[in-house]
Amino acid sequence: MDGDKNCSKKQLDPIEKIISENKHDPNELDQLAGEMFGAKVQALNELQASGFIDELLDRYSKGKQNGQRGRYRRGGRVTKGATA
Repeated sequence: MDGDKNCSKKQLDPIEKIISENKHDPNELDQLAGEMFGAKVQALNELQASGFIDELLDRYSKGKQNGQRGRYRRGGRVTKGATA
């Protein structure tokens, strides 16, 4: 099952970008990941990392880009205003 693999670098990159852009303490996001999945960010599997990225975008991207939020799609690229 693909969800059992550790998250990929392509998934860690947008997480790190969100941390940097919003000036978050990585420990704070590890705590959030722990609450959501019982694991730190680095230990998330692919499926968990995908859900975590969606949660971060929901929390921290609202109101940006003229009311549209950026969405990461497979491959780690950003598509502005895309829907899931």
